[in-house]
Amino acid sequence: MGQAFRKLFDAFFGNKEMRVVMLGLDAAGKTTILYKLHIGEVLSTVPTIGFNVEKVQYKNVVFTVWDVGGQEKLRPLWRHYFNNTDALVSALSC
Repeated sequence: MGQAFRKLFDAFFGNKEMRVVMLGLDAAGKTTILYKLHIGEVLSTVPTIGFNVEKVQYKNVVFTVWDVGGQEKLRPLWRHYFNNTDALVSALSC
């Protein structure tokens, strides 16, 4: 009962949670964007093997952001990240 009340309270007054997946080719800047949003700084990064996940809060919305590696061998796995996803960010390299 307490958990149901908590969900109802959060729906009206609390934080809303959203799941975001960032996909794109390798070296497109996904990890750089993630950490700029998370800590406010541009970091030197290395290629992502697998994924990075961080929580980013903006006002009353908490975004769980999944930054998925873009190497060719990892791309067939991208489809497994789509379940229960609220938003998709596609990064393209130039």
